[in-house]
Amino acid sequence: MFICYNWIGLVADMHMDQDAAFYERAGISKLYNEKNSIFYKPTSHPRELMNEADSLGEWASQSRPTDLITVKADYIYGGFFQYARKYISHPYTLLSGISALGLGGPGYKFKGATACEDISSIVEDSNLMHWYCTNAPQDVSDKIIPIPIGFQEKEREGGNPETLAKLRKGRIPSYQKKYKVLLPYHDFKTHHDREKLVKKLKDLSFVDFVEDRLPFEEYVKKMDEYKYVICLEGMGNDLHRNYEALLVDTVPINIKNRVAPMFKQHYIPSEFVDSWDDLDEEWFNSLSNHHDGYDKIGPFLTVEYWANFIKSNLYEWETKKKK
Repeated sequence: MFICYNWIGLVADMHMDQDAAFYERAGISKLYNEKNSIFYKPTSHPRELMNEADSLGEWASQSRPTDLITVKADYIYGGFFQYARKYISHPYTLLSGISALGLGGPGYKFKGATACEDISSIVEDSNLMHWYCTNAPQDVSDKIIPIPIGFQEKEREGGNPETLAKLRKGRIPSYQKKYKVLLPYHDFKTHHDREKLVKKLKDLSFVDFVEDRLPFEEYVKKMDEYKYVICLEGMGNDLHRNYEALLVDTVPINIKNRVAPMFKQHYIPSEFVDSWDDLDEEWFNSLSNHHDGYDKIGPFLTVEYWANFIKSNLYEWETKKKK
């Protein structure tokens, strides 16, 4: 199964999340069954946190040693999990995501949004073994391990499993791709710097620019023609385009952020720059025409790969603890 925006719920024992009806209203489904989980849905606004303190404590106290706990990032942003984790009295692993909200950093401006609640109480919790985090904060704690947001949800055009499998199977071999950089359509609403960056980068001699949004399959097939694709940050430092490009063995180019060590650790073909100002003829000519790791991409894009990665780290922790 391909990793999609809400994949982390599949590998957890406990969930702090919105209920199924919330996601159904958005046209998507949950990948796990609430009835088979220790599930809790907090109230929707942080100021109501203390009104449900007893319920939060009751949910957290049901955790078992070394449980995997998935928390929708909104409930860390709002401080719900920071309160609940005080009632967890044994080692646990935290997974967070299913949200564009950034944790522990400056974040982006959402209408009516407040600043993220302090996450130091989580990372300093002696019971926290690992925190697997999409759009992970930078330089906060070694306990925080970045994980991918993956594709869109499976009900959406950009997450349909059959479409993704077909595009993966029909991809152009990397050695047959155009040795140029593609700059696809970017929605300017998701990051305040995108518009000026597109204006800056689109006229570079080694860049081909697509101004209009294309239907999903056409867009991925266009990326498939190119050796490289520019991936400008959106609401978070990770974005679907990274995985859409990798699906067809096109190398994503990103600004250096928390995605970089994740791709490096898993040997994924990629390019990272300190600044978008670095993209010039000298930089382009310095790129290698060969990248290792294309054989790693297929497994990397699956839930099975990440479930095994998370559980292997848990096993390693348990083994060390017994010594």
